[in-house]
Amino acid sequence: MKPSKHERMRIIAAIARKDILDALRNRTLLALLIGTATLLMTAQIGPLISRLMQPNAIVLYSPEAATWIETVHENDRLRVLQVDQRATLETVLLEGQETRIGIVVPAGYDPSSGEALPVIAAHWASDARLSETISFIEAELTRSLDTLVTLELQEERLYPPADARGYLAMAAMTFVLALTILGAVFTPTLMVEERRTGTLKALLVSPARHADILFGEALTGVVYLLLCGAIVLGLHNRLIASWGPALAALVGTTLMVVSIGLLLGVFFDDAMSINAVAAPMLILLLAPLFARLVGSDRIPSWLNAAFNALPSTRAAHLYQTAFTLVPSPSGILADTAILLLYTAIFLALAILRTRQRER
Repeated sequence: MKPSKHERMRIIAAIARKDILDALRNRTLLALLIGTATLLMTAQIGPLISRLMQPNAIVLYSPEAATWIETVHENDRLRVLQVDQRATLETVLLEGQETRIGIVVPAGYDPSSGEALPVIAAHWASDARLSETISFIEAELTRSLDTLVTLELQEERLYPPADARGYLAMAAMTFVLALTILGAVFTPTLMVEERRTGTLKALLVSPARHADILFGEALTGVVYLLLCGAIVLGLHNRLIASWGPALAALVGTTLMVVSIGLLLGVFFDDAMSINAVAAPMLILLLAPLFARLVGSDRIPSWLNAAFNALPSTRAAHLYQTAFTLVPSPSGILADTAILLLYTAIFLALAILRTRQRER
């Protein structure tokens, strides 16, 4: 007699509960958290080096040449990057770190006039850090120009477009990278452990079917991946301006990578075979993320189109949309729909393979 839907839901919940408790006992959760932290720290090495080597960076825009600007360039305690357009100044600020501030020099500005120079910054820059940086730069400008120079931080902050490069593209890549690697490794490992310990045979003697076991493992993977993803969101909290796309990216990416892990777990019975297939699959999924750092304009159009069709690209784009102030609803829906479509395809293949085993 086949179990009812209610009984099957109880079986799936029991399998998930068992796997979650097993992961706690054998420290799988600890390994996942350490893995997530390691990936995040690795991604921060570049920005950290940049902050250490280029402290107190100023991005300066002046519509006209001025001799006092040349004097500021000679101050070795400041790193001054002068740009010729306001749009360029904003791009540089949004691709950098919070210690960068932008100074927009009014036409005809004279340092001895006492007029405050307007300062702009990215929305994620902390007020405390900005205040400290501005105070330091005011003191250095005053010392260099031998006259009191004041800076005035503008209330309106800069928000990036969804396709911004630099630091924001790196943050989006980190998010997808962490979930994809952990999901592709953790989820199939659950299924391999069931076979290795003999738990799978014991479960199949019970009313549980292969599909019930599959969904139980999926539920376990989703719980742990959501936890790891929440850690990433917490660390990126200051970057996120719109939480809707961030949460959509977390749920959509988690479901997608768990379905990939299930697919690997039902087609291969041992860790060695899974790793052999997972490695090239991860390279295929993660290559577009590194390409995003280079910029789509430097990639052939046909390759760009192929990259944009991959779920990892859509996940990174959706997550990076969360950094914008007014994200596009149609863009959010499109990216989320693509992630769910891939999830459905991978899950359907896993269920089909499971049914073949039941026969």
